[in-house]
Amino acid sequence: MYELFVLACLVSNPVQCVILQDLKGPYEEEIECAVRAQQIKEEIIINTPLYYAKRYNCKKFLKEVKSK
Repeated sequence: MYELFVLACLVSNPVQCVILQDLKGPYEEEIECAVRAQQIKEEIIINTPLYYAKRYNCKKFLKEVKSK
């Protein structure tokens, strides 16, 4: 399972950044996570033109096993 985080920074001040956590995940495959990162990159350009997606991280984690 992969969880997506995107680093979004101000165009006017690239060291002023925020970390966005994707709410649609987690994703089974890393490629699904990467595709979603590209979608978010495009959405940032449209919805928040003062920011840009600087980088992303598809963080791998183990699925929790429920015990009885």
